[in-house]
This record gives sequence, structure tokens and C-alpha cells, in this order.
Amino acid sequence: MVEREATYRAIALAEFVDTPIHIFHTYCAEVAEEVARAQARGVKVTAETCPQYLILSAANMDRPGKEGAKYMCSPSPRDAADHAGLWGMIRRSVLDVLSSDHCSYSFAGNKGKWS
Repeated sequence: MVEREATYRAIALAEFVDTPIHIFHTYCAEVAEEVARAQARGVKVTAETCPQYLILSAANMDRPGKEGAKYMCSPSPRDAADHAGLWGMIRRSVLDVLSSDHCSYSFAGNKGKWS
């Protein structure tokens, strides 16, 4: 709910001053719906999602031991039900950028995720 409201407000301000806006890391269908509504009104808004939001869910982070840490990202994956909504928004060209801004971590040694 908070992310959807923040997206709505950012789009509303961009619309008010008539400037393009790009929404990064769209991870749930509700946020993509805000983008779609704005695009339908003619607002110059584009949006991006990442592969992890199309295939991972919060359940991946519940794996035993430290396995769940391998699936952490920001924002964290949500419910698997969001996958269908995001894929639908890609098919409709609401989400027009699919990118990865990943950074790798070593799980060995003293500079990994466990440090």
C-alpha cells in the first residue's frame, strides 16, 4: 500500500509540472496499475521491473539456514501472485524496461553476505 501511494504521488507531481518520470524496480502489480492509469491519462511515465520480481517470492527467503539470504534483493520479493500481474503489464507494454542491476556477493570468506 505504501509503495502504491508513493508511486501515485510521484506520478501526480510529475503530471502537475508536465515532466516525464520513470519508475524503477516495480515489484508488485498494484504499483504497475498506478503506472497504467497514468499512462491512460497521457502522463509521460515509463516503468521498469527486474527478473527477480517475475520469478522469486518471499517464500524463497524462508529457506532453511542461510539459503534464504541468497534470494534477498531490494525491494524484497513479494507474493508469487504478483508475478502474473507484472507479466500482464509487460505484455501490455506498461512495464517497458526489464533490467538487472544485480551485484554479486561471495558466500565464502569474510566479505560475503554473512560478514
